Amino acid sequence: MSEVKKKKESKENQEHKKNREILRYHPPVLDLLLSAIAKHRLPHAILFWGPVSAQQRDEAVAEVAFHLLGLRRSLDIDLFTTFAMEGKVPDFVVIKRDENKLKEGISVEQIEALGEEMALYPVESENRVFYFSDASLLTLSAQNALLKKLEEPSIGNYFFLSVTKPRLLLRTILSRCLPVYLPILFAESSGEGDHPGNDFDMQKHTLLDIENYLHHFSNRHQAQKIVSDMKLFFETKPEWGISAFSKIRQILASADAPQIPAPKTKTNDEDQPPSLSEEERFLAVAYALVPFFPQVTSRMLTLNLNQQKLSLDAMLYYTLVSEDDVP
Repeated sequence: MSEVKKKKESKENQEHKKNREILRYHPPVLDLLLSAIAKHRLPHAILFWGPVSAQQRDEAVAEVAFHLLGLRRSLDIDLFTTFAMEGKVPDFVVIKRDENKLKEGISVEQIEALGEEMALYPVESENRVFYFSDASLLTLSAQNALLKKLEEPSIGNYFFLSVTKPRLLLRTILSRCLPVYLPILFAESSGEGDHPGNDFDMQKHTLLDIENYLHHFSNRHQAQKIVSDMKLFFETKPEWGISAFSKIRQILASADAPQIPAPKTKTNDEDQPPSLSEEERFLAVAYALVPFFPQVTSRMLTLNLNQQKLSLDAMLYYTLVSEDDVP
């Protein structure tokens, strides 16, 4: 009987583990980060953002940290996630606001104290991770202090920041981090109608996320013009291939066209925002295509992570013209 009971318990444990793996939040972008870890090319600062729950962001962060740290003790991913978020993994440091000062955010003193932590060798891992589970709580002075540490990264120390909306952080902080968008994952239809997600909901959430993301572009109005012009074009004439490539180039060029000049004032020159960088233009095009060709957006965002940066025209041509699986 004991052997039968053991086999039954083992089978139940395996089923529980399998179900947990299915339920665990794992967007495709995590595979890119795990690949970068395997090649020792993971950036030292990553910003995890998106409309998902705090638990899902924690799961995504923990999975990346699990592979990055390479713990010497044996822990599965679920146990590691629990221990890490509870502060039971010495090389995974969670930075939260002081419980005695809940009305305040993460203070500059907490950031400065990280200097001592960063000087220590890993206890049971190959690297150390400093995780800001809600980076929006960083005070302005704390963000400036953190910026100095991001500008001078030390070997083996990684900063993971989690936030719902990037615009809540300083643009200088954003420029030092690799942005990793965590999307809402919709289950495939089971035929029973028991899941609230559908194509309409997905487009609604995605469009809202685009609006949030545009706030941290160097020229938000220019980015919004590109998105609106793209939307108008693909709604009225959803072409693809070389014609779409030519039209998108025209849209990008028109975004640079001078608008009606504002009355000259002493502060005009100071208030004039800079023009969008090539990477920002590419991202604006990618996000504008989400409602029409989401698979192309995914391809474009993946290409943008490539360390070997291509020109804007080359990246557009590669994703819009040269691919065989044209939508």
